[in-house]
Amino acid sequence: FIAWLTAVNEDEVARSYLDEIASGYRKVDPQDAKVWESLFKHYALSGNYLGLFYQLGQMPAAERQQLLVQHPEIVFPTPFDGYVNAAANKYGISAEFIYAIMRQESAFNPRARSPMDAFGLMQLLPEVAAQSAKGTDVEFTQAEDLYIPAVNIPLGSRFLRQLWDKYNGQFIPAVASYNASEDAIAGWLKTRYRGDSLEFIEDIPYEETKSYVKLVMRNMIFYKMQSAQNQSIQFPEWALEL
Repeated sequence: FIAWLTAVNEDEVARSYLDEIASGYRKVDPQDAKVWESLFKHYALSGNYLGLFYQLGQMPAAERQQLLVQHPEIVFPTPFDGYVNAAANKYGISAEFIYAIMRQESAFNPRARSPMDAFGLMQLLPEVAAQSAKGTDVEFTQAEDLYIPAVNIPLGSRFLRQLWDKYNGQFIPAVASYNASEDAIAGWLKTRYRGDSLEFIEDIPYEETKSYVKLVMRNMIFYKMQSAQNQSIQFPEWALEL
């Protein structure tokens, strides 16, 4: 039924239907983890990742952790993989990095629009997108174009690569400047960095940016683990270099 609703572009109906089912099932005792697993997969099928993450947040921590261990692809999904992989290859940044940003920026909602008029999956400001589009074959003419994944993902990825190069491959300032102004980052590095990267993150004066850096780092680590396909990986110490 959800697949049919999605196929005929009745996404809002599908989302309301799933929310109603989830709300009703939450009152059932005891609950079956398999039912929630099925519901989450249908949330993903309808493209409602924000709803999926909300329902995850309502679960007891132990059950949420168990789901993460058994089905990390539900908690850290990889939609739009064709566009993401193409952009990763073209601009020389990892798909995991793009997904880490995208998950935090829009919860994979192509129609996301912030109060600051950032648009789409990677929440780009139109003026940033216009600069990022220069010298590319991406057709960007108006802000609403950023609702198109084939436009938003390459332009957001190119901008992310530009920040990566600006900060010489330093993860923390590159990610922080995706969220806050580059002038603010320069000031923080000058006045607040005292040799300890973790201490610097905690000392970021903007609560939103502090949380953003932590969550994007968390996202990237989980995406790296997921792409490693059960092979052991080490914590990316390079992400803490400043």
